[in-house]
This record gives sequence, structure tokens and C-alpha cells, in this order.
Amino acid sequence: VKYNNDKSRDFTRLDLPTGDGQPSLEPPMAAAFGAPGIMSSPYAGAAGFAPAIAFPQAAAVPGALGPLTLTSSAVSGRMAIPGASGMPGNSVLLVTNLNPDFITPHGLFILFGVYGDVHRVKIMFNKKENALVQMADASQAQLAMNHLSGQRLYGKVLRATLSKHQAVQLPREGQEDQGLTKDFSNSP
Repeated sequence: VKYNNDKSRDFTRLDLPTGDGQPSLEPPMAAAFGAPGIMSSPYAGAAGFAPAIAFPQAAAVPGALGPLTLTSSAVSGRMAIPGASGMPGNSVLLVTNLNPDFITPHGLFILFGVYGDVHRVKIMFNKKENALVQMADASQAQLAMNHLSGQRLYGKVLRATLSKHQAVQLPREGQEDQGLTKDFSNSP
């Protein structure tokens, strides 16, 4: 980085010229934006910008933070919610007020998958504006319900509540399904 301007900026070198004919920051002004050993943004306090966050350079020294430990949930790639692990309860959601012209099991899998692991999705055969979504556990179901209920999807306000069903049943062998029920439990 040769210049501190709107195209390039070295936040550790506030003494660099701007490259557009404007003088670089005077030493007292540079000190106001950051002290040696601290990285900060020259936009601190400017309208429309968040305040600067300072990082001591010592944090970049290996071993300065101490040993890092990984929890089993971090290793498996799942977010742990304190006090909610293995939460007993219903993991099946009843999703209502869907737009039957656009909704698919895969679409619901993607949408609800933001909030946890989706095991199964079933769109009701006789009432296609309703669906059952089975999450991995009750905490994931609660999280999805809290975030998605009341959101607009394909022009309709989605409603998600806990279902009376404890699991989504797959269609029996040879039974007509029209692709309305999908098992995603082995999905990566």
C-alpha cells in the first residue's frame, strides 16, 4: 500500500500520503486516530461509520491468547446453546399459510436448514398450504419457529407452531406421495 485514500489504506501506517494531492495526517492528528501498537480506523466518529475497534498487536503473537480448546459442538460444526443441549420436547413444526403454487419440500429444507438440521419435510396431500418440518431437536425447532413465524414467503405470511406429531412419517412402500414427503436425515 503506497497511499491512504478511498482505494487503498494501510491502517497501521497513518503517515502515508493520500496520493491525490492532499497532505497526509499531521502527527498530532494521526495520534488521535491511533497510537503505535494499535490498529484503528481513520473513520472513527465520522457520520455513517461505526466507531473504530482497536486491536492490540500483542494479540497476534502466538501463544499470547493461551491454549484454545474446542468443544464437541464446535468440532461437529453445530452451534451449542447453553442449557439447551439434548432439550426434550417436540422437534416437529406445523408450518401453515404456505403458497401451494411455489412451495416444495426442498425449498422448506433450505429455509428451515438455516436454523438447524432438518430431518424430514412433508407437505400435506389434501391441504398443500400446510407442511410438517422435523428438525433434529426441540431447540432447533424453537429457533426456527421464533425466526420464521410471521415472515413473508411467496406473498403469504408464514406461521410456524409446534406440531402434535412427534415425527414425520414417510409414505409406505407403493403409496402415492407425489414427491410431497422427503427424508433429509442423510443430507450433508
